[in-house]
Amino acid sequence: AKAHPEWALTSSSTGKIWEDHKGLPWMDPAAVPVWDYNILIAKDALMRGFDEVNFDYIRFASDGDLKNIKYPAWDEKSPKSAVIKNFFSYLRKNLPQAKISADLFGLSTIIENDLGIGQIIENAYEYFDYVSPMVYPSHYASGFNGYKNPAEYPYEVIRYSLDKALGRLENYSSSTN
Repeated sequence: AKAHPEWALTSSSTGKIWEDHKGLPWMDPAAVPVWDYNILIAKDALMRGFDEVNFDYIRFASDGDLKNIKYPAWDEKSPKSAVIKNFFSYLRKNLPQAKISADLFGLSTIIENDLGIGQIIENAYEYFDYVSPMVYPSHYASGFNGYKNPAEYPYEVIRYSLDKALGRLENYSSSTN
């Protein structure tokens, strides 16, 4: 964001680089130059002998004053899930032989909408060799599946989420055959 503020989210009220609640700046997930930058890093890693490149935080911002964000590339009309899926597709097109993986929010295993961040697990299945849902029971809301504190039931929460992810993968696979 410091090197390329033209690709970063900015504050609509101050014009400065927007930061989330942790003070971290974010790049516009619809900015193709950001996509190209990530691909250059991936290609460099692969040329240095890495056998897989993992992509994390492939999403829209979710923590902070989201109403104060100005996007340099995203038109704010295209669905966030379409933007993220386009990036997934672009990665695969530009890294055709590479083993690539993606980390997604754990809730993407059970929630069928894009969680407000653009992540739909089926959209990742198509383009990545591996999809890793980050299923952290501590991130599940009180009352999930009847658990007052889901973090106290890690096996049950993780098992339920991964079973759902597998079911969605099986449904996706049968619908594409």
